[in-house]
Amino acid sequence: MKILLFGMNGQLGWELQRALAPLGEVVALDFDSQGALAADFSQPDALAATVRAVAPQLIVNAAAHTAVDRAESEPDLARTINAVAPAVLAREAAALGSWLLHYSTDYVFDGSGDAPWNENSPTGPLNVYGRTKLEGEQAIRASGCRHLILNLGPDEPECLYSVFLAKLISLKKRLDRDGGALALASLTPHAQSVFQAAGVDKFFDTYADQAEATKALKV
Repeated sequence: MKILLFGMNGQLGWELQRALAPLGEVVALDFDSQGALAADFSQPDALAATVRAVAPQLIVNAAAHTAVDRAESEPDLARTINAVAPAVLAREAAALGSWLLHYSTDYVFDGSGDAPWNENSPTGPLNVYGRTKLEGEQAIRASGCRHLILNLGPDEPECLYSVFLAKLISLKKRLDRDGGALALASLTPHAQSVFQAAGVDKFFDTYADQAEATKALKV
C-alpha cells in the first residue's frame, strides 16, 4: 500500500510516520517540504498535483491550522488550511478511489452536554478554528470519497501520546528533581550547549522538528 501523509512534522504526524510504516510505503510531507511534491496547505491548488503524482491508496491528513486564538485574527488563512485544502484532498481521493483519513477536532461541537459525541451529534462551533474545521469535514463528506474523520480533543491525551512528549516529560522531571547539571547529562553535546546558553524555552525553539529534538534527548 502507498500512503501519502501530510503534516509529518507535527506531534501527530511524527507519530503517524512510525505507526504507518509497517503498512506500506509512506510518502511523508510537511508545509516546508522541498522538491517536486508540494504540501503547503496555504497553497491548496498545488496539493492536487502532489496527490496525482504519488497516487496513494490512502491519504492521511494530519495538517491543520491549530492555533485556536490566532485563527480569530487570520480567518482567511485558517479557512484555506482547514477547509479548502482538505476539500482538494477529498476531491483527488474520490478521483483516485483512495481512502482519506482526516484528523479533525471536538471544536466542531459547542461543548454542551455530558454524553460522548458521535458522527450524528449536532455541531455548533464557537470560534473560527471550529467553524473552519467543520467546513473541512463537510467538504470531505460532500466529495463522495471514501473517508474516515476522527474528532480529537484536548481531553483525550492518549490519542496524541508520543515518544517526543514522553521524553520532554522525563527531562522536566529530571530538571525538577536533580537540577540542571544532572539533567544536562541526559542530552547530546549540542543540546547541552543550547540549554546552557538559554535554557529550556530556547531548546524547544531550536528543535522545532520533533524528530531532531527526540534524537537530542537521550532520556
